[in-house]
Amino acid sequence: MRSLILIAAVVAASTLLLLPTTAGAGPGGKPAVHDHGTFTDVDPDFCGTGTAINVEGRFNFSAWIGETGGDPEQELKVRFNYNNTLTNPKTGASIVDSAAGSVTNEIVEGLESGAHTHLFVENGLRAKLKLAGGRVLTHDAGRIVYTVSFDAADEFVGLNVLEVHGPHPAFESDVWCDAATAALGIA
Repeated sequence: MRSLILIAAVVAASTLLLLPTTAGAGPGGKPAVHDHGTFTDVDPDFCGTGTAINVEGRFNFSAWIGETGGDPEQELKVRFNYNNTLTNPKTGASIVDSAAGSVTNEIVEGLESGAHTHLFVENGLRAKLKLAGGRVLTHDAGRIVYTVSFDAADEFVGLNVLEVHGPHPAFESDVWCDAATAALGIA
């Protein structure tokens, strides 16, 4: 599930970078994209376990698209919050996954059409996993700054962590899936 959320965020960020820049779309103006809502879904292969998990939640996000150094569509800022309840229908066990914060994604070297490097700055509560009505299992909060590089074929080249403030266990390991599968009673 966590990997699905991260993949969706990367795809959304990439898609938003392809949108034309609009007047007032900078961080000081009106968001270029805003959405909120509630949903229900089933994750058919939760954390790669083969177990189907019911997901019910709400989300809210705003995104701004800007320019860097005169190159259009080279910067993206997103503010978000979400709260999802995940339930194992076999055991009835539930956990709550939530987050709130902001992410900026700026191409600091090259252009999206060729070899390029993104600078990401993430602030806030990146992830919190807790038992439904109970204790916190893991959380990832604070500020983290890192670069991600791609070659001209848009293949991943490397990741470089520049700054870390606060606990960020989910950035470097699969602690989220480990805690979630245990709490949901998935062997």
